[in-house]
Amino acid sequence: MSRRLKNGKASVCSDSNVGSQSTKERGPVHDASVSSDGDRERSIKQLTAVCGECISTLNGSVSDYGRTSLANLKSYYSHQKRLYHRRIIAFIFLCLVLSFGCFWMLLYTQFGGAIFRIFLIKMQPLWDWSNLHDPPCVLENYSMDNEPVSNAHCVICEDLNKLPEREKGRISAFQIGEDFLVEDLPLVIRNGADLKSGPLDLTVKAVLDHHRQDKTLVPCKLRSNLKTKTAFNFDAVLRKVLRTDMDLPWFAFWELCRHHNVREARAVVPRPVELPLMLEVDDSIWFFAARNFTALTAKHVEISTPVFFLSQFVGSSKIRLIPRSPCENICHELETILQPGDFLLFTNELFDFGWMPGNETEVLAVGAGAK
Repeated sequence: MSRRLKNGKASVCSDSNVGSQSTKERGPVHDASVSSDGDRERSIKQLTAVCGECISTLNGSVSDYGRTSLANLKSYYSHQKRLYHRRIIAFIFLCLVLSFGCFWMLLYTQFGGAIFRIFLIKMQPLWDWSNLHDPPCVLENYSMDNEPVSNAHCVICEDLNKLPEREKGRISAFQIGEDFLVEDLPLVIRNGADLKSGPLDLTVKAVLDHHRQDKTLVPCKLRSNLKTKTAFNFDAVLRKVLRTDMDLPWFAFWELCRHHNVREARAVVPRPVELPLMLEVDDSIWFFAARNFTALTAKHVEISTPVFFLSQFVGSSKIRLIPRSPCENICHELETILQPGDFLLFTNELFDFGWMPGNETEVLAVGAGAK
């Protein structure tokens, strides 16, 4: 360290000596300063050029980095968006699966049914759902008047002496609804029923055999001239009418009102084309059958639906519409005979329905309620 300081002092002294000598000899000193200034300028220019190249290089690298980082951000956000959509779809699918599982458990398992009943009981103080069982439908049909019949309604049938009749194809379903159903007027359409549609051959024997084979077809109402030990014993009636060793004259009409029975019957009995679309077929299917029976009086049929229609398939039927109270002394009784293919439609506001089998060997007619 002392050696370096000594050398430093020596160098300083030598520089001072050189300076004193240069003051003595000015010419050479002036030339040396000029050359050093030129070198300094050249070095400054070189440094400026190098700095400019460095700055341009840095600017280019920064812009390239900005473009690269922006592309990376876009790809990242698009990837996150795809993941978000996939999670939403998976969540919706999971909710659907869970809802289907809960619905199946509540309807088709005993445990689920018990839970659902307990839930309904707990909900009754907050929402009285018990009255939903009584109405026939949630939305009322605007074309069906539910007011009780009064003397003012009797003017509709006061001047009606016979049942109006139309031929098939001469009237549309819209005209039937507007001109007859809304006005509470009955109507007979000749050749309006399709006799050959449906998987079952609509004969008396075919219908009876179908009822005998399917034990779930249990009538809600039954009337017949055949005597049975118990009331509404449809199996006993079937056994008697299907016996080949006994040729008894008989008639019977019965109603199927259970939903699964009505659904099966609808697959066999076609819906008439002329039936207006504003009518919904109710859970009520009627069968009218007879064999070798001569009737003298009309058999009263208790119709519980607002609208009723009857299609004749085999033989003939005598129809009688009897005015209801308070119109029994104002309106006339209306009678007609339905032949195979004929179709009767009427409302249940003003008339009671009476049916008589014709004098043919076999008679079959099928009716249904609507609302």
